[in-house]
Amino acid sequence: MKNKRFGRLVATGSALGLAGVLVVAAPAFAASSSCTSISALKACTTGAVHANAAHDLRVVTSGLCTGTWRVFDTSNNKNIASGTNTRVNQVLHGVYASYKASMRSASGTVCNATIKIADI
Repeated sequence: MKNKRFGRLVATGSALGLAGVLVVAAPAFAASSSCTSISALKACTTGAVHANAAHDLRVVTSGLCTGTWRVFDTSNNKNIASGTNTRVNQVLHGVYASYKASMRSASGTVCNATIKIADI
C-alpha cells in the first residue's frame, strides 16, 4: 500500500514539476515598426511605437539616399529627432509617449531606404 501511495506522489510531483516548466514564458521582444521608401513611393511612415519603461527609443535608417527622416510624437506631431542624408542607429533618451518615424526621398531620387523605430 505504501509503494502505491509513494508511486502516486512521485507521478503527481513529476507532473507538477513539468507543468511548472511549461508555464515559464519566453522573454518578451521589443515592439518595433518599420517602412521602406522605394522608387515608386517617395515617402513612408512607420506605425506607432511606445517608449519603453526606461524611456528610450531606437531609430535606425539604412540605404538612405538623398532625403530626410524624422521621429515625431503622435499626439502633437512635434519632431524629437530628424536628419538629412545620414545613416542613423541611435537611442533617443527621455521619451515618454508614442512615436512614429518617417522618411522622404528627395525628388528625382531613386532609392530603397528603410527606417525602423523600436522600444529597445
